[in-house]
Amino acid sequence: MPTKKTKSFKEMFSLYRQEKLEDEFFKLQKYGVKKAREMKLSEKNIKRLIFEGR
Repeated sequence: MPTKKTKSFKEMFSLYRQEKLEDEFFKLQKYGVKKAREMKLSEKNIKRLIFEGR
C-alpha cells in the first residue's frame, strides 16, 4: 500500500510530466505555424496534406 509521500510524489511527477508534454505540444504547434507561413500554405492545403499523409 503506497504511503502518503509515495502517492504525493507520484502525483507531483504526473503533473510535471503533463506540463512538459503540454510545453512540447505548444512548441511543435508554433514550429508548424512558422513553417506553414514560410511555405505560404493555406488551411485548406494543410488539411489536404494531412489527409494525404494518412
